[in-house]
Amino acid sequence: MILETAVQGNKVMQDFELESLIIRGEHSQKVKAPPIVSDYGSKDCVNLSPSTAVSRMSQNPNSEIILGVDPGSYVSGYGLISVKDHTLIAVDYGCIRPPIKYKLSERYLIIFEGIDELIEKYKPTVLVVEMQFMYKNAQSALKLGMARSAVMIAAKRKGLPIFEYAPTVAKRAVVGNGKASKAQVQGMVKSLLNLNIIPKPEDAADALALAICHAHAAPHIKAKREV
Repeated sequence: MILETAVQGNKVMQDFELESLIIRGEHSQKVKAPPIVSDYGSKDCVNLSPSTAVSRMSQNPNSEIILGVDPGSYVSGYGLISVKDHTLIAVDYGCIRPPIKYKLSERYLIIFEGIDELIEKYKPTVLVVEMQFMYKNAQSALKLGMARSAVMIAAKRKGLPIFEYAPTVAKRAVVGNGKASKAQVQGMVKSLLNLNIIPKPEDAADALALAICHAHAAPHIKAKREV
């Protein structure tokens, strides 16, 4: 599975049966697997310190690990944070980016297996997904709904509770404004998680915002958001 990730180190080796495309900023490189050896050393992908995810998680032992996901049929952003006693630490973030040329069914499989891999690796205690809103284009709404379903099935298969929040709710929790811009969300996520630079891509920042939103939500709010 191809995961564009922030903190897995400079090189990642992963097995995947399909031809995959890794996109780094303005540069793209086509690779075939198995296995895949991917260099994540570019400034566009390494957004955290060189510390491994394990060492970051050890900063907050016995904490809750929240996996936020902003699903999409082209790009699905993800963000993991560790939460304990109101202390938030970014564990990892990035995106699952299926090659555009693949059939929709293949892209959904990549999303499903990407989320499954993240859950297996980081052992989150909860998954938070962006609530779907109405589109003027019915086809776009259906495609997003299927990507969202792939994420939710992967989580439920592992027994994780699933919560959903509208984009405006997540923005309000992070920025204080439900109509905040993508740039404002990225900036506040950087500040709240004490990141060195702005988290990229935007989809990953949105996923981190969802995780932060859930971490700050009151218990009675969480109860209403479980799906």
